[in-house]
Amino acid sequence: FFFDSGCSNRPSNMFQHVTEVADESQPLTDDEKEILEKLREHIGEEGQKQLTHESQVRYVRGYAFEAKNAKDGMSPKDKWLEVACAEADKTIAWRKEIDANTLETRKLDKWDVFKTSWVSGVFGTDNQGHPIIVERFEDFKLDRILMFKEEDLVVYQARNMEYVQRRKAKVSEKLDRSIYKHVYILDCAGLGMDVMKARAHVQVIFHVAQYYYPETLWRMFVTNAPMVFRMIWSACSMWIHPITRQKIKVLGGKALKELKSHGVEEHQIPSSIGGSWTPNKEFEEELKSDLARMEAEAQTPKDEPKDSEEPKKEDAPKEEGSKAEDEPAKPAE
Repeated sequence: FFFDSGCSNRPSNMFQHVTEVADESQPLTDDEKEILEKLREHIGEEGQKQLTHESQVRYVRGYAFEAKNAKDGMSPKDKWLEVACAEADKTIAWRKEIDANTLETRKLDKWDVFKTSWVSGVFGTDNQGHPIIVERFEDFKLDRILMFKEEDLVVYQARNMEYVQRRKAKVSEKLDRSIYKHVYILDCAGLGMDVMKARAHVQVIFHVAQYYYPETLWRMFVTNAPMVFRMIWSACSMWIHPITRQKIKVLGGKALKELKSHGVEEHQIPSSIGGSWTPNKEFEEELKSDLARMEAEAQTPKDEPKDSEEPKKEDAPKEEGSKAEDEPAKPAE
C-alpha cells in the first residue's frame, strides 16, 4: 500500500499529523514474497481463514531474523521458512481452539468484569499511523484479575487484540497503506509490589500479544515509573521476548516531550496521561458499523438467500420437525 495524501476515504483532519511512512508500509522484498508464497502453500485454505494477509506478512517479516540461525547445511531461507511456518501453525491451532474469528461477535462470560478490571484503551496514532494503546496501572484491579482462571484471561486478552487488529485495518484503509503495528504506552503511576502476587496472571495477559500476535508492536513507552519499577522489571523482564525488549523505552520526567520526539503528539493521547485526544466521530461510527455487520453475518445461516433473491427450490423451508443440515456460518477474519 502507498500513501495518498488526497485519499477521499480519510476522515477530515484525522490523519494530518501522519507525515512519515511506517516500515510495514514498505513493499515486500523479493525474498519476502517468496517466503510468503511458500507460507501460504503450507497453511493452506483453512489456515488462511485464521490468518489474514497482513497476519501472514507479519509471520514472514517477524521471523526473518531466524535465517541467521541456519545450521547443518540448511539454507538461511529454509530456516526462515521453517520457523515462520512452525509459528504460524501454532497460532492457527490456537485460534481454532479459542474460535478467535468470533471473539468480537459472541458473548463471553464475565467479559464486562474483565474489561473493567484490566482497563485498556486505543486512542489516536503516531506520526506513522500506528494506533496508540494506553494502559495505566492505577486503573488495573489486580485483586479481581486474580479471581479469573488463566485460560479465561487468554481469551479475554485475545478479544482485546482482535479489536486492535480491526482498528489497524481501518487505519490502513484510510491511509491507503498497510499498518499492522501499534504503540503501547504503560503508565506505571500506582505500581506497587502488590503486582508480584498477580505475576502469573499478568504474565498470561502479556503472553497473548507477544506470541500469538507477533510483529505487532512498534514501540512501548513506560511512563511515571516509580523506584520499585526497576526491581519489578528485573524480575519480570524474563517474560518478554528479547526482540520485544529492544522496543521498550522507559521515559523520564518529561514524558510528553520524549513521546513527541518519538512521533507521539499530545493531541493523539488521552487526558489521563496529559494529552488532549478527542475521538473522531466518523471513524468511530465506522468501526461500530463494521462490528454490527460482523454480528449480523455471524447470525446468518450458510447459503441464506439475499432479500432480493428468490429462494432456490432446495432452500425452501423444510417440513416442520425436520432437522436443519447447515450450521451458522462463522464470520471471516
